[in-house]
Amino acid sequence: MADTPCGKDAALEDIKAAQDELNSLMEGGKDALSAINDKATEIASKLNDFKPEVTESPNLQKELTKLSGADPVTAGSIAADIQKTFGKFVDNLGELLDEVSPGLGEASAKVSENPFDLSALGDLLSATNISTEEICAKAKNVEIQTLPDGTQKSVEKPNAPEIPQTVPDPEPVKEVQNIVTQAPILAIKQAMSSAWSYAAEQLWFYEKQKPQPPEISDLQWKKNGNRYFSNYTFLYLKCAQTLGLSDDDPSQWPYRLDPWVELKYARDTKYIGEPLLDENIAFNDVKEYYGTQSVSADYPFEEALKIWIESLPEEGTSFFIGSTRDTFFKEV
Repeated sequence: MADTPCGKDAALEDIKAAQDELNSLMEGGKDALSAINDKATEIASKLNDFKPEVTESPNLQKELTKLSGADPVTAGSIAADIQKTFGKFVDNLGELLDEVSPGLGEASAKVSENPFDLSALGDLLSATNISTEEICAKAKNVEIQTLPDGTQKSVEKPNAPEIPQTVPDPEPVKEVQNIVTQAPILAIKQAMSSAWSYAAEQLWFYEKQKPQPPEISDLQWKKNGNRYFSNYTFLYLKCAQTLGLSDDDPSQWPYRLDPWVELKYARDTKYIGEPLLDENIAFNDVKEYYGTQSVSADYPFEEALKIWIESLPEEGTSFFIGSTRDTFFKEV
């Protein structure tokens, strides 16, 4: 059962309908006991059929909605995952992506091949400035399904029916202080995730102001790329130091889902240009932004960082080990 953001789940609607019928029967009192029992048995059967699957089939519409509002590096990672997941099963993936937003196919392919391609990252951000409604209207509802024998294939499913416009208005969003009171761990995760995104946006803001070839030489362009991603090296390093982890063993550094470069190169002007980077700048942005969130009054930054890091996917600790420098680092 793979939902998309574009419509209702039919099985859930069947359960709701059966519950409505049961409620109606119960108004009949003891004379309706037999019918009530039958309807309750039916609902139990439907609930049993409604058990969620352990593994959800990758869905193109759902993955594309993750691009909306993502920072440059996160968008690049999502685009790379889409190419990796759907590319080998969908021959015309580039064309399908271009139908959603012109240029999206080429930009995502380039970023998948080289996440250090800053020009492609810029094109990707421009192409992903689209709403969920546009994605639902233009993107094919393609899923990658796993067959009983373990093989996989792509299946284009009909789009789910649109949610009626007559649905009740949602309840007002709870104020941040209520969320903090009721679920402090969730509030910490939200605040830290927002702080991390803010730091990434700040890095990208300054990076996109820099000229590109032919205004500058290819050598300087390579150094600028190394310089940009070296900021992430120092961000991971400072997080590791704050958590009491090894300074010189990147395998212990947390949350390295974004591209980075080896520490020795990040501190070498031959590779990143002059002057040396302020190693605290991105980390300080994360820390200062977290300090503006109400949850910080009860949970110090160091404690919040530990809680957030421990909640992140385990694969984030090894995603780029052994591949980043060899594949993406720009030799000069």
